Amino acid sequence: MKSIKEYPELTPNESGKAIRAELKSKFPNIKFSVKKDGANTYGVSWTDGPNSKEVENSIGRFRGKSFNFNTGMVENIEYIVEYNGQFYRSGVGYLFLKRTLSIEAKDQIWNSICLEWHLDSKEIPYGSDAFCAKTNPYDTHSYIQLFNLKSTDTSFLKNLSVTDVNLRLNAV
Repeated sequence: MKSIKEYPELTPNESGKAIRAELKSKFPNIKFSVKKDGANTYGVSWTDGPNSKEVENSIGRFRGKSFNFNTGMVENIEYIVEYNGQFYRSGVGYLFLKRTLSIEAKDQIWNSICLEWHLDSKEIPYGSDAFCAKTNPYDTHSYIQLFNLKSTDTSFLKNLSVTDVNLRLNAV
């Protein structure tokens, strides 16, 4: 068995191509932007679709550096990745992930919170003054905190459509 140092290292550009190929194979219907942000750093952004954990599980092995908050030091992480049928060490230092939510996705998340907490989404629409000012009477979290917690975990790969959520809300 080879030691990790015996594998060739992908160049940052080859790593970018491999990241794009991996994302396209795992999430074929989602448009990702994969941009080189520095010498060996990539930013990956997308709208709706998978949550950050799902994307991290798919491409996290390309990350070659990590910041250890306990020691305050950068640590090297070396993974073996497959690219074009060959095995390599990744040539990426950091990966930064950023998901943007569409208005429809935000409404869907807020409607699911309202359904869960028996709130009226028409009385407290997403983004309204009432949404921003009120705190949840049933929990210590504010509405904004509840929304942020839910939006982090919500994946739009297998979720209900906005129409399905609205039908469920009207049935309550």
